[in-house]
Amino acid sequence: MNKFSFSTFLIFFVFILNLQGQTGADSSKPAPAALQRDSNLVIFHSFFETNDVSPIRLERALVFGYKALDYARKFGTTIQVDSIQQGLEYCYFFISADAARHFDYLTAYKYSERRLNLKDSMFQQERSAEISELKSASESDKKKLEVQLAGMQKELVSMAHTMAAQEERESRNLMISLSVSAFLLIVLFLLLPNYILGRAVSSARKLKPTASDLIKDAVSDKSVLPEPELIKESTLKPAGADLFIGTPLKQTDGVDVKSVPVLSKAEKQNAKHSDSILSARKIQQSLFASDILMKRNLPDSFILDKPSEGVSGDFCWAIEPATGQFYLCLADCKGHGIPGAFRSVLFTGFLNEAVADKKLTSPDAILALVHERIIQRLNPEHAVDRPKEGMDAVLCMFDLKGGWLRFSTANNPVWLIRNGELKEFVSDERTVGRMTAEEKPFKLQTLGLRKGDCIYMFSNGFAKQTNPSGEKFGYKQMQELLISNYTLPMETQQEILNKALLSWEDGTEQVDDILVMGVRV
Repeated sequence: MNKFSFSTFLIFFVFILNLQGQTGADSSKPAPAALQRDSNLVIFHSFFETNDVSPIRLERALVFGYKALDYARKFGTTIQVDSIQQGLEYCYFFISADAARHFDYLTAYKYSERRLNLKDSMFQQERSAEISELKSASESDKKKLEVQLAGMQKELVSMAHTMAAQEERESRNLMISLSVSAFLLIVLFLLLPNYILGRAVSSARKLKPTASDLIKDAVSDKSVLPEPELIKESTLKPAGADLFIGTPLKQTDGVDVKSVPVLSKAEKQNAKHSDSILSARKIQQSLFASDILMKRNLPDSFILDKPSEGVSGDFCWAIEPATGQFYLCLADCKGHGIPGAFRSVLFTGFLNEAVADKKLTSPDAILALVHERIIQRLNPEHAVDRPKEGMDAVLCMFDLKGGWLRFSTANNPVWLIRNGELKEFVSDERTVGRMTAEEKPFKLQTLGLRKGDCIYMFSNGFAKQTNPSGEKFGYKQMQELLISNYTLPMETQQEILNKALLSWEDGTEQVDDILVMGVRV
């Protein structure tokens, strides 16, 4: 055996040992029985059991080796596949080396190139396996991250619900505090003037001399009294004979003592009641739409406000948030006088919460929140058809620059007069704050405005007013009055409405609060 043959045999012997060692390396995972019985693999192994490394024998080994490789890829392990590929690589190497030894460089180059391609394929398979492992690890990490993100999202949702509940509690507590404060302020302003007036009257009475005091002073001043001997007994009368309330005392030597009028208890109570109502009216008006705010946003407009008992359950609320629109609500609270006034103060607070605090912009959403708040405060047991709570209202959002108006209504319609024709926008037949068997959402209506349009909103007090015959003014007569005068300035229309109402009343008592508003675009 020459030197090359011996080296070749030594290399093949090491390769066979390595191949057998790799095949049995993982004893815990034996090769499948089908692969062990594969004839191609058996024949391929047999080529390495002798020292015959002739090119012809190695080329035959390549044929069976590739068949065994295909079978191993389907049914074998990765280690067996690598072992067979290494055997094929050695075959290419020895064939190429033998060809080069015999100066057959073309054959040597061809098998050397095939060997390199096989090594590249083996390298790519290794890289693919590594990439698969990395991808599997990446997918596993991705799933872990997704689980962690899902947990974090649940925590964020839980935190959001907690914060929302806390904000709701704080808002509720704030509204309760504001309502209690408003009630205390109203009570304070109702009672304080009476207390001050009572103290002033008491002090005045202490300072003002009575008729008896005047007589005593006159008697004590001898310079104005006649001499005792000049007074005849027949002219004397029992003490206090002329001292009657409401009759002047007799003049005695130039002293003219007049009687002091004394108010009855009923007159005192009426005076106190009038002062209290006047103070409450001032407080109520401070919460409603101011003249400055109205003139800045709706310069050509009027508000006819006539409470039936000094304070009113009808109110006109307005606000100008940072969004640029102008919100206005004309409402008729259930009841009039002091009960209606209390409700109006409470309901304006709910409107401020909806627009200023909750940042609601759509009129239907604002009325929905006010509806919910009224039920929470005045009807916590959610009783259906409770008639004395809530309010009828028209809530508008004006955008005169954009030329449109959005509004939602509850029992009170909106009238539009355009080119002498009146169009009525029908209202929702429901009351804000009154529970019903079927709670429906408030409708949102939109109106495109034109220059010269006149819009009218009102409570039912004007149409309800009766004359001495008991007839109501009515909506039809009200419409005819507005249509015949809509081209006049708004202030003139207000005067015409007021005069028509007074003429219709003709001295009869006002039956309800009256509130009418007109706006010209």
